[in-house]
Amino acid sequence: LSHGNCNKPLNVCIQVNNGATYTLERGTGRAITKEEAFEILKISEEAGLVHMTENKGFGNAICNCCSCCCEMLRFAGNRATHGVVAKSRFTATVHATNCNGCALCTSVCPVHAIEVNEVAAVDAEMCIGCGLCATQCPSGAITLHETRPKEHIPV
Repeated sequence: LSHGNCNKPLNVCIQVNNGATYTLERGTGRAITKEEAFEILKISEEAGLVHMTENKGFGNAICNCCSCCCEMLRFAGNRATHGVVAKSRFTATVHATNCNGCALCTSVCPVHAIEVNEVAAVDAEMCIGCGLCATQCPSGAITLHETRPKEHIPV
């Protein structure tokens, strides 16, 4: 957390595996059920937060970040430093015939990878595949497509 003072939900990052053990032992977190974890993810997504984790097979945390407060997302949204964040295996695709040009996707994209000139267009190089644009698109014009193989995420 670095810059922010937004109104997004707090206490929405989830530690798992060794991260959870460490956090509980230090007394800096609380145990939650799987159902509570899914509810936190749902609330975070609805609030426009990006689910982020280590890009490896077995991570220790699921962070739910906004681009105004999270330094990593700020780097990802800057062309000069966007390579610092490993992209997911997916890229957003716009189905132009379904796009109504409302531009909601441009306001939710944390890395500024979408522009609208009558219809939305995704800059695949900048897109990190977070899916916020797809979940927020009122006309269902944006979907995620797998563009990187399973091996993209090291074990």
